[in-house]
Amino acid sequence: MAHSTSVKRSQIILACGLCETDTKIKVKCMDCDLYMCQKCTDKIHSKFKNADLHSIVALQDIHSHTDETGAKSELKPVKCKDHRKQLCCMYCLTCELLVCPMCIPKTHHLHLIEEIRTFCQKKVEEMKKQKDQAHTKIKKFIEKLNLMAEIEISKSYGIEKKILEEEKQAREVQSQCLRLLQEHKETTKRHADQMSKKQLEILKKGKDIEMVMQKLENIHKSQDTETFLEIACNLNKKLESIEQSTCRKSLNIKIQQYIPRYKIQTNSKSLEMEIQVKIKAKYEINMLGITSITSDKDGSIWITDGTKQIQQLQVKEEIKTLKSVEMDHSLAEIRCVNEGVLITSSSFPQICLLAADNELKVYTDLSPSEPFTLHVSDNEIIVGLDCSSVKDKTNLPIIMRLGFNGKIIQVYKNHGRQLLTRDVV
Repeated sequence: MAHSTSVKRSQIILACGLCETDTKIKVKCMDCDLYMCQKCTDKIHSKFKNADLHSIVALQDIHSHTDETGAKSELKPVKCKDHRKQLCCMYCLTCELLVCPMCIPKTHHLHLIEEIRTFCQKKVEEMKKQKDQAHTKIKKFIEKLNLMAEIEISKSYGIEKKILEEEKQAREVQSQCLRLLQEHKETTKRHADQMSKKQLEILKKGKDIEMVMQKLENIHKSQDTETFLEIACNLNKKLESIEQSTCRKSLNIKIQQYIPRYKIQTNSKSLEMEIQVKIKAKYEINMLGITSITSDKDGSIWITDGTKQIQQLQVKEEIKTLKSVEMDHSLAEIRCVNEGVLITSSSFPQICLLAADNELKVYTDLSPSEPFTLHVSDNEIIVGLDCSSVKDKTNLPIIMRLGFNGKIIQVYKNHGRQLLTRDVV
């Protein structure tokens, strides 16, 4: 049924308002607001005080009844579909149909019956409640939409601002790149012109030398000693000029290098990219060789020969041994930290710390991994691990990052084809 359950529960089968048993309603007392069977109308209601003044209306005439105020029912009478000569006077809640006085006893005898005006009034109230609920839902939904719109506008503004900032940066980068590209092309052309000019200069000097040499040979054959010596001196000067022109320093052209962040720098080395190393001093020490070397914050040098000895050296005009420590195990590498000297050894999986009082203690234990090499930066320690003795090196830790408290920050493992990946511990 389409009618609401709440309405149905509030209704009862329409029975006589006096005997409350007979459902064959015939009339309604408009003053008492009672539906009555014919028997109660004649025998009981007639005994009510001033009953003769009450307005008794037959069921079929309720719709056309006019009360004492002269106000007629605002509902337009409806003819019964089954009994065309009858007007519907009640509403069957069970069947959800308008019924006439003839329909009620025949097919709606025990159904829930209600007066049409009452039903319509309740329906109006019900619709009002549903309308109010709908308006409340619409209001809340509109509020949510407005809030979403405000959030969207706010986020959109932020996104647009970031996009415009990136677009501005991109324009600046593009402008800078174009400028650098132009500078690079100009520098490259200038270098090419310099090298071409230098080449022509050298070739011209080479031809001059050939001519002077030919002239010198001819004078030599003529045995003109004075002229020969003069031309020989001139040739010697030209050869010296060639030597100076072809030396590395004569070609003062710097190689350009591109460095990220859109800067082009000129290498300080010459065109040949020669690296020159100059020995400033030589020192003799009482070790056969040095396998690891490091320096501390005071400028002292620490060295080890890889066996069992560590030395602290002061290197100035002369070398001075400040400390020499004998260890119980062979040493792989040493690195200085504020607390002392970190030591790795192939004999144990720990990184040990040699303190200022020469006491050796465990700095951190990386077992089963074996530390092999160390690098100390400003804020962490990088440890290279020895895996040469392991056949299957897949997923094996290769590099670890440690804090200065000895705790592991990050582990890098071997993943087959890719040497390193970031595996956070």
